Amino acid sequence: ATGARARGGAEAPEALPAHAGSLPRKGERPVYVRELGGLTPLPVYDGGRLGSGARVEGAAVIEEETTTILLLPGMSARVNERGNYSVTLEGAPA
Repeated sequence: ATGARARGGAEAPEALPAHAGSLPRKGERPVYVRELGGLTPLPVYDGGRLGSGARVEGAAVIEEETTTILLLPGMSARVNERGNYSVTLEGAPA
């Protein structure tokens, strides 16, 4: 694809506010997860509504506008102040 781009430096996105309250759950979806014995209903979270510091524990699905994140059992995702995800696996070296 091609397109026009504004001149000048890219501006950093605004910092997300800290997450407060429960995680924004959209519902459930059946997902095949071998570690859980096959097709299993997993919670689906709205990533666009997660604030800074939000932590989602796997097994779960996080839906964003341009991507979907599958967290397997033992994995977790934390949102930073810029809306990026840090995914970790329990027991994995840091």
